[in-house]
Amino acid sequence: RARRAYVDCVMRPQFDAVGEGLQIIRPRDVEIIGPNIRLGRHVHINAARAHPVKLCVWFEGTRLGRIDIGDYALISPGSQIISSIGISIGAGTMLASGVYISDSDWHGTYDRTREAGQAAPITIEDNVWLGLRAIVGKGVRIGKNSIVGAGSVVTHDIPPNVIAAGNPASTKRELD
Repeated sequence: RARRAYVDCVMRPQFDAVGEGLQIIRPRDVEIIGPNIRLGRHVHINAARAHPVKLCVWFEGTRLGRIDIGDYALISPGSQIISSIGISIGAGTMLASGVYISDSDWHGTYDRTREAGQAAPITIEDNVWLGLRAIVGKGVRIGKNSIVGAGSVVTHDIPPNVIAAGNPASTKRELD
């Protein structure tokens, strides 16, 4: 009951919108930074003391990032979702432990003090599974029902209904 009260009184108000059925395991190990974060219905966030979950929206001047997470999504320990412009995660998507999703390079090659416009939105469609420690970079779209293998680095679009893996991730086979 104490965890439920903490989620309802401390965590929920930090989101712009939260659907019914939110479940957060170890809510004190979930870091929410910034506004403009929305969760769908029955989202499950599973954090751990040594592997906190981070949801972060960067805001500077008139630019404000956003994070939208669809219904029945699962976020596992150690995952980080960091937005400068916009990240959309579809319904039924699963993020394994240590997944990193960021829509920005965060600084230029020579001027490392500013972001310098190095951002592009990310769209992860419904029912995607991102494997252990997968990395999703800026400007990427991952198609519906696709699986991204453990340790993969996604730098280009992944079509629907495929298994992709590698660095950079590429299609390994199609799914029925």
